[in-house]
Amino acid sequence: EMLGRDGATQRLVDWRGMHPELADEAAGIFGERPRTDPTPENVSFLRYAEDTGRFVSEFGMHAAPVYEALRRAIPPEQLYYHSPSMEHHNKDDPKNKGDNLMLTVTGLPRDLEEYIDFSMIAQAEGLKFGIEHFRRRKPHCSGSLFWQLNDCWPALSWSVLDYHGFAKAGYYYVRRAYAPTLASFKALEDGGVELWVTNDTTSEMEDGATVRLRTFGGVTAWEEDIRVRIAANVSQSIRRWERDDLLGGRPDHYLSVRSSEGLFPPNRHFFAAIKDLRRAPARPEATVTPGEGRELRVHLRASKYAYFVHLITPDETARFSDNYFDLEAGESRTIVVAGQQSSPETMTVRWR
Repeated sequence: EMLGRDGATQRLVDWRGMHPELADEAAGIFGERPRTDPTPENVSFLRYAEDTGRFVSEFGMHAAPVYEALRRAIPPEQLYYHSPSMEHHNKDDPKNKGDNLMLTVTGLPRDLEEYIDFSMIAQAEGLKFGIEHFRRRKPHCSGSLFWQLNDCWPALSWSVLDYHGFAKAGYYYVRRAYAPTLASFKALEDGGVELWVTNDTTSEMEDGATVRLRTFGGVTAWEEDIRVRIAANVSQSIRRWERDDLLGGRPDHYLSVRSSEGLFPPNRHFFAAIKDLRRAPARPEATVTPGEGRELRVHLRASKYAYFVHLITPDETARFSDNYFDLEAGESRTIVVAGQQSSPETMTVRWR
């Protein structure tokens, strides 16, 4: 019970564990009975595209923290997915809801390493998808808040920063998706794709955008340069390609967009779920060199499309200029890492 603003005592309904007949009766009094059916299709982040909310005040997905955070909290003999200790630290309900989410994105993991990466991929790709959808709907959708930023306890949760301060993939995906100016792709029901630009600044934006349709092996099917001019505080579609223009949307191809003047971060669009893409995992070349002070500089280059490239260190003080990103064929990047205890020997480069 709670005290209402009018001073009257009001009842709050907890539907969990309620007898079905009582739940039906309560539904008649308090409104529609909540429907919970966490199947893979129902928990898919693609359902965000159906959301027409004016302000989306809470949404998010579950993911594991990095291995170092798990190692500090879970007994060594229970460092496997769905172990009793891992379930104890799993704040989702039911405990297998994350499995259903991964099923639609990556497939189920075979070991702890895959669980960490697969759950982070599902969370990061889902947050990216939702944020881009909500921002494209501006001004009909005037804002979004995702759950959640960080944790107060070592856990498998909705956070993008874990208890120790290690950032999950979702942290960097969200940082890019919330950039003041965003270029994003919208898949259409007829197989076409639109390119949208969202300008949340108070100034008109003018930039060049280069869009490419490429294979993951690096072959360019076509390339198009677009001049972009968007008024302040506006989101709009600037270009559309039909299904035939996209070669039918094959799973061995992807779309990318890049700013010529750096006014928006690079973005890409896949024509299938991560698990269904036709690509060979590509190991990027990596060189780690000491920088100024306590900095490290990680030089990366990809000969083929490298997905989910990320740097790992057991140092929770480490801060990355960027992390958990993709590299296109022939692309090079240098990531700056600043940390109290980081060294070339403790830095690991991984990808999927």
